[in-house]
Amino acid sequence: MRKFQATPAVVAKLGAAAGFAIVLTACGGGGGEAAINNAPPPSTPPPAVQSGVFKDSNVSGLDFVSGQESGVTGNDGRFTCETGNSVTFSVGAVELGSADCATLAAPPSLVASGLFDDPEAVNMARFLLMLDGDEDPTNGIGISDDLRTMADSWPQVDFAATDLAAELTVPISDIMSVEQRMASLPDSVTAFAHLDDTLSCAYSGAFAGTLSGSNTGAVAIVFARNLRGRSQDEFSWQAFDPNESFILGTSGPYQLAARPSLDSRPFDQTVLIDAVFDTPDSLSGNWDYPPEGRSGTFSANRIGGDTAGFRMTGGFSTSEGSGVLVLDIEGTSVTGEAFEVFEGGSFDITGTLVGTNLDIQAVGASETINATGVVILDAVGTPVRVSGNLQGGGSFAAVGCRLN
Repeated sequence: MRKFQATPAVVAKLGAAAGFAIVLTACGGGGGEAAINNAPPPSTPPPAVQSGVFKDSNVSGLDFVSGQESGVTGNDGRFTCETGNSVTFSVGAVELGSADCATLAAPPSLVASGLFDDPEAVNMARFLLMLDGDEDPTNGIGISDDLRTMADSWPQVDFAATDLAAELTVPISDIMSVEQRMASLPDSVTAFAHLDDTLSCAYSGAFAGTLSGSNTGAVAIVFARNLRGRSQDEFSWQAFDPNESFILGTSGPYQLAARPSLDSRPFDQTVLIDAVFDTPDSLSGNWDYPPEGRSGTFSANRIGGDTAGFRMTGGFSTSEGSGVLVLDIEGTSVTGEAFEVFEGGSFDITGTLVGTNLDIQAVGASETINATGVVILDAVGTPVRVSGNLQGGGSFAAVGCRLN
């Protein structure tokens, strides 16, 4: 890691968690031209396919279609879609809507506004919660095969209707008949709270990218659900221009209810951030440092994975630099990624969790760092926080939530 010397006048206070396609035209004469013209056209490569998860909790039993890709979401809510195409979701004959192929789809993705608090999106969440066979969305939303068969004859639901229950007369009756339970349709407040909680975790994470404008360099961002125990979701942002040893840092609230966005607090000597998520895995926006008349744009992409049960996001700090990290915990296995903003370097993380003791190794292009830590569990055994020390000096900390 490169040491740096920063001038106090240009150092902005780091935020609370910052420590932490060629068309060939053939031409010719004689018999060669006939041979070329009679040649079969070049084959078109198949479209790229990627995987995503449908969330209002992970939803299993949803039909999906994307070009030549189709199927039913499994227990993990996963679907496949053609990159650059759209994917359409439905429950039997009830179409929920279409979204761009991405790693994450949810009710807000399927409505025209894209807003998380759109009544149509909230009603969709209410509908899906009602279909959950065991009525416990904390372990995912499961639509049974028997109910899916009945859904083939259901009339289309108008999710923009003010009286959703009236739209669901047939599904409610079929739930009682097929599953011998009373269909419980949550109210809008309950459904939105659940959707908000689920998507806050899905959007949380660490992001790495580039800074442009008055300064250029690397930028690192971390957003975590209720960061550092605060009552409001927050993000931390830091950037470094190696040409000037110029450091920028800030923190602020994270807005999910209307549309995922970052908006920093207007503190003196702090860079101002205005950014939105372009996709669930990328964000971009503007930065402004009024004290020195500096400004520009930035973009960043998610680091780490999305298949583990729990996601821990945070940062690390040493005497030589700092950055962001994400730890993905699945049972006793730990994977993840870290990004050091001062060098712009990435590290692949692997490790184990034994009880509450964490032992990890971060492997970069030119160095390997070992670290140990302790995971704090909540009353039901969910990892909610981790902190520890880096070999050779330095510390790390992260907060977590249940991802899958």
